[in-house]
Amino acid sequence: MNKKLKQVLAIIGLVIIAGLYLTTLILALTGNENTHGLFLASIFATIMVPLIMYILSWIFNLVKKQAAETRTGNLVVNQPEPEEKNSEEEGQK
Repeated sequence: MNKKLKQVLAIIGLVIIAGLYLTTLILALTGNENTHGLFLASIFATIMVPLIMYILSWIFNLVKKQAAETRTGNLVVNQPEPEEKNSEEEGQK
C-alpha cells in the first residue's frame, strides 16, 4: 500500500477516535444521558478502527500481490508435495 495512503487512513482513523472522545467529554460535561453509551462506543472504536484498518490494508496487499502475479504469469497454484519415500521402501526395491 502506498505510504501516503497509509498516512491518510491513519489520520482519518485518529480523527474518528478523537471525535468520539471529544463528543463523549462534551456530553459528560453537559450532563447528557447518552454519555455512558458514547463512552462505550469510544472504547469500542479505539479497538475496532485500527483493527479494521489493519485488516483492510492486509487484504489490499494480498489482492495487489495476486494481481501482480497473474499479470506476470507467475500464478502460484498450491500443488500437493510428493510423498517422501521411507528408507525401508528404498531398501526393498
